This record gives sequence, C-alpha cells and structure tokens, in this order.
Amino acid sequence: MKDQKNNLPLHPAYLKNLREESGHTDDTIREAGIYSVPPADINKELGVNFPSVESAMAIPFRHVDGFKRFRLFPDSDKHPRYYQKKVQGITFTYLRESNPS
Repeated sequence: MKDQKNNLPLHPAYLKNLREESGHTDDTIREAGIYSVPPADINKELGVNFPSVESAMAIPFRHVDGFKRFRLFPDSDKHPRYYQKKVQGITFTYLRESNPS
C-alpha cells in the first residue's frame, strides 16, 4: 500500500505512527527507506513464520549491508513487536533528520 500524496510505500497506519508518535518527517521516512512488506512476502522477508503476524513494516539500515528490522503488527503476545534475523547481530536504531532546524 502506498501513500499517494507523498509517494511513500507505507500503509496509512504505519505512516501515521511514524509521523505522529515518532515525530519523523516524510523526507526522513523516505531517506530511511522504510516500507510496508506486502502480506504475501512477510514470511520470505522475515525468514520465519509468525502465524499471528498480519502485516509488517521494514526498517532498512543502509549503513549495514542488507540489514533490516521489522515492526510486526498487530501487537500481540504471540510474536515479538520487532524482529530481525538472528544472523544479523545487533545494531542501533536511529533516523536522522534530512534538514535539521
């Protein structure tokens, strides 16, 4: 799903969360490469099957080749809120503002 107004590849609920709860601008979201994972691709992208996951948002880390962290939806005690492949190790999450004021 895409936000047509800003050409962001995100489900409207994810976009709202990133803007309102996290305070990110559309430019920051675009530059970070965050996108909604199509439902048919969730298990392939995650490399694991969480039957309770209905949708996912991918958060790529461009400074770490191929590394992605996933925000899983809906919130549930049947799966983690965030997931990353075990072979990828640990990294820090941050988004920089493209035009800090």
